[in-house]
Amino acid sequence: MMKTGNYPPIVVDRRGGICTVTLPECLRHTQMPALIQCLRADQTFSDLIFDFSATRHVDLSSWAGLLLIQRMFGTGCRIRIRGTSARIDEHCVVLGIGRTAHPSHLFMLYLLPVSQPLRLVFLLSMLSASAVAAAQLVGG
Repeated sequence: MMKTGNYPPIVVDRRGGICTVTLPECLRHTQMPALIQCLRADQTFSDLIFDFSATRHVDLSSWAGLLLIQRMFGTGCRIRIRGTSARIDEHCVVLGIGRTAHPSHLFMLYLLPVSQPLRLVFLLSMLSASAVAAAQLVGG
């Protein structure tokens, strides 16, 4: 179990080569760095499962964090999702979470429903993140 500030914990369970990440009711971006560090500490799993059973809300930056995790671990293991609500499942489909990762999925975050000022700030940050992803893709 990973305690992250005042928020409910993210539970990471590693058994038999399968790493199951049980996400809390409200997933906040402040929880993503600790999750990434926890996953990087032991990369002996062949399957990574995001369990959204208890999750009702995922903030916008957390979606970017989940995409980053998929990009980091997607080549070495199979990533799956389970327990999603209709809304979270729709976001996972749009973003390609649980599917083969591609840098263009970062641009899909722009399609998620957010306020207009936040959308502009987010688009600018995604352009820089996409430039980095494209440079990595071209550079090898």
